[in-house]
Amino acid sequence: MKVKKFLFLFIFFVMIKNFLMALDFWPDYKAKTAYKNKDYKKVIQILEKEQVENPDDARLNFNIGTSYYKLGEFAKADANFNRAIDNCSHDQMYLKEISNFNSGKNSCDLALSYLPKDWEKNEVEEKVFDLAITQVKKAIQRYESVLVLNKDNEKAKNKLKETKELLKKLENKKKKQQQKQNQQQNDDKKKQDEKQKEEQKSSSEEKNKSQNENKKQDDENVGSDNREENEKEGQDDKFDNKQREDKKNDINKGSHDKNSFDQNHDQKQLNVSENDNTGTFSQNQDLENKEKIGMKGFDKNNKNEDMKKKRMTALLQNLENTESKIQKRLIFQKIKGTKKLENTKQKPW
Repeated sequence: MKVKKFLFLFIFFVMIKNFLMALDFWPDYKAKTAYKNKDYKKVIQILEKEQVENPDDARLNFNIGTSYYKLGEFAKADANFNRAIDNCSHDQMYLKEISNFNSGKNSCDLALSYLPKDWEKNEVEEKVFDLAITQVKKAIQRYESVLVLNKDNEKAKNKLKETKELLKKLENKKKKQQQKQNQQQNDDKKKQDEKQKEEQKSSSEEKNKSQNENKKQDDENVGSDNREENEKEGQDDKFDNKQREDKKNDINKGSHDKNSFDQNHDQKQLNVSENDNTGTFSQNQDLENKEKIGMKGFDKNNKNEDMKKKRMTALLQNLENTESKIQKRLIFQKIKGTKKLENTKQKPW
């Protein structure tokens, strides 16, 4: 019975000791004194040396985090509060509770440090909103953890309510700002589209104007070309008319020459006919002479008559050949004169 009583007292003594140690967050007297004097840099200097030897000591991490929070270095404070929460033992629930509370307050202040002072009235970059909202959500989680450990913690309830309202403001502000930016982008796009349409319209008008000017110029060039072509055609017509007249004159001249030649030929034939008549008359005389002189002179006269006939035949052939040569020469001259005109396009002499 005495042994059981002794064991009970021993266990009770150990629990009281641990509870008192848990309440004593300042095991180092110098650090505690510096904290009371608000010399937070000295507190950090003292405790970080001890933290090197005891990195998992929840009290050291909590006190260092609190000192950094007092200096406004929220990021370093957040890291130490997180280590304190993770390293609290089962008999340090109160330390875990206030570590969560201080961590929530630190996260909320860190979120506000990202934002400008007049963030509710002015625009804020989207990435800044995202950082702030992330820290506010973390603060809400910390306050909810405090209430899990101690549901009667009124400070945690009030802070939780304030932090949720802050989150709501941030999200509404971000949403409105996004809507405004989207509207601005739409307006800018609309203006840009209108500007582009105006530029396209202006470009189209300039293009049409340029095309009309080019068309007008082309019409003028075509008109000039037509006039030149008409003039050229007129000259060609004059030349053709002149050529036809010259050709007609050549034909008339050829006809005249032919007529002259035919007249000469007819005259020659007439002469030949007269000669034939003369020959006939001579033949009659020869017959009479033959009759007179007898058969001796008849053979001689026949020979002479044959010679005359041969001469007349040769003369007729010469005349025909001469006429053919003259006609061929006239035709050649006409052909030669036409080719010369076609090649040189000059007026005939």
